[in-house]
Amino acid sequence: MENSIYQVYEDEIQSLEEEIKMLAEKYEDSQQESTFFSDEEILMSMKSFQTEFQGELKGQESPSDLKAQLESLETDLSFLMKFTGIWFTSHSKKTVEKTGSRTIQKHRLSGNCHSLPFQLEFQLLEIKSKESVSAVITDLNVIMESGEYSGVSKFVSSTEEHGNLLPFFRSLSSYAEWYEHRRCTFLHFKTRYPDIVKLPEGLLGDYIVLRNPEPSGATGGTDAEANSPLTVPVATGKRPYEDLGYSSVSQPLVCSEAPVPSGGLTRRQRSSWALTAGAGACGRRFELMIVWKIHVDEDGRTTPVLDLLTKVPEQVLEQNITTIENAPTCFRSMLLLFGIETAIENLIKVVGLKK
Repeated sequence: MENSIYQVYEDEIQSLEEEIKMLAEKYEDSQQESTFFSDEEILMSMKSFQTEFQGELKGQESPSDLKAQLESLETDLSFLMKFTGIWFTSHSKKTVEKTGSRTIQKHRLSGNCHSLPFQLEFQLLEIKSKESVSAVITDLNVIMESGEYSGVSKFVSSTEEHGNLLPFFRSLSSYAEWYEHRRCTFLHFKTRYPDIVKLPEGLLGDYIVLRNPEPSGATGGTDAEANSPLTVPVATGKRPYEDLGYSSVSQPLVCSEAPVPSGGLTRRQRSSWALTAGAGACGRRFELMIVWKIHVDEDGRTTPVLDLLTKVPEQVLEQNITTIENAPTCFRSMLLLFGIETAIENLIKVVGLKK
């Protein structure tokens, strides 16, 4: 009993020590920042602020006007956050240099764009002249989970190189909207067709697997049939992705043997999908994999890229080779005609009939 009480006290003491340390660091930073300003500059700033504040008070008829203006600003801010999906959760700045007309401040921003968290670190260089004030962003560092949001990696690198934040936020908002739309779409189909739709990487993954509830063909096959290899058919004479790409400009994506810049699968990845067939009844099922990637190019253009892969038992492939070879082409046609949700739902219904 006494040990537990002592432990509570020790935890409280440690918490207080950490808080004291944090406050001491903030005080030191503020003291350091204040040394960049002379007494004359501080007095002039105080006098200017007092004059402006008194002038604003004279222009106000009553405190209710101030309240109305505040409510209007809050409404505008709320609309802007809902419109862009971007809101900041924290911001800190620190003056690292101030000499004459030159000022350098280090900024750190944290926030979310829809469901995507991000952090920004950069230095803001301000140079004052008699006629104007110029500001330049340097040492920009964009922090995102590269593993989960690999589609924006090239764009992030380009943003860090050029130090332009406005295109970054614009493209991040577009990417996050597609990211959230994909998550909601996967959730909808998983809830509606739980026996057919599989999410190996969860709702935040970039693909779903459609698997018919029963093995393809007649039941009670031999062990040899159960362990038969699975094949990914590719139309003869066509490149692996020629009929599989889908973009917002309604044009097929032209892909090479190298990793696909638009976010599609490489030939090696397609081969691995063909070789992952399991043994037993699971290996005899008809399956479709729908890959839905979201690519942002170096210029910030956001493009959804959808691929369709088939995985079927060899005996089924021999009986329906033409139909299966044409499946990716038909899927792209459905995407162009009906949109993503309807195209996926039609595939789910087809898979559900394959018993």
